[in-house]
Amino acid sequence: MGICIAYTGKLREPALVPEFIRDPKAKAQAVGWPCKTMDELVAEGLVTCSGLEGITLYPHPECEPLHFHFDQEGTFVNYSCYSFLDVKQRYAPEFDIKDDSGYFVDRDYAKLEIQLAHVSYLTSVTSQAVKAAAANSGPMTIDAFVDRINEELADAKNKLH
Repeated sequence: MGICIAYTGKLREPALVPEFIRDPKAKAQAVGWPCKTMDELVAEGLVTCSGLEGITLYPHPECEPLHFHFDQEGTFVNYSCYSFLDVKQRYAPEFDIKDDSGYFVDRDYAKLEIQLAHVSYLTSVTSQAVKAAAANSGPMTIDAFVDRINEELADAKNKLH
């Protein structure tokens, strides 16, 4: 469970790919995120497609990697999250961006923090409900287990405040 920012699109010019790769690579290195270029990804067998250029960033061990992979026409061949570079204006004005948090549009960090806290709360509630349902009785069917989780979730509001 989390907040996802997904994008699709194409760079303004395929020739921008090397510049685009340098930009997030420098930003990732500045904040201590590991990253791998397409050449490194291919050499390690993590990418097997030919004809791609790009970079993958690894912001945190519990976070999905950020893949910025392009075909020869400069089209993104993946979806990912990306908020520390104004991709749309600088590189790809025809992006279609879907941002669950609304952060990409309004840059309201306080609102994003509230949403992340809500996601954390929901994750906690769900985790506690699953643990309680599992510990509450012996073997049960999947349907019975789901019913127990739903019962725990219905009571969660009272338990977590």
